[in-house]
Amino acid sequence: MMKGASMEDKRRFTRFDRTFQIKYASEDKNSHQCYTIASDVSKGGLRMPVSSGAINKGDTIKLHMERPDGSGYMSTTGKVKWLKTLDRNAPLDEEAGIEFIGTELSEIEKFLKDNQ
Repeated sequence: MMKGASMEDKRRFTRFDRTFQIKYASEDKNSHQCYTIASDVSKGGLRMPVSSGAINKGDTIKLHMERPDGSGYMSTTGKVKWLKTLDRNAPLDEEAGIEFIGTELSEIEKFLKDNQ
């Protein structure tokens, strides 16, 4: 099921109403892998909670997305387009907007649709 876009929604792609487990790391050789869950995903990118300082705006990151039921995964690369501090005291205290790069839209769409 896809989330519809309103007239005021400036997004290029429709959001998929699914949750994915995400493993991510900056392409920097000194970075470590982090884990999160994202539910705001489209074939153009995703929004995900992250630990403060784990990634920075402008970073290129490696992403490994897995379906919660373990029925499939996709590895891709993303560009951190924005970071926003969340108003909460928790380990995942920032939110990041990631744009997928280096992966065909049709491949991303197939992975997302196969999850429905």
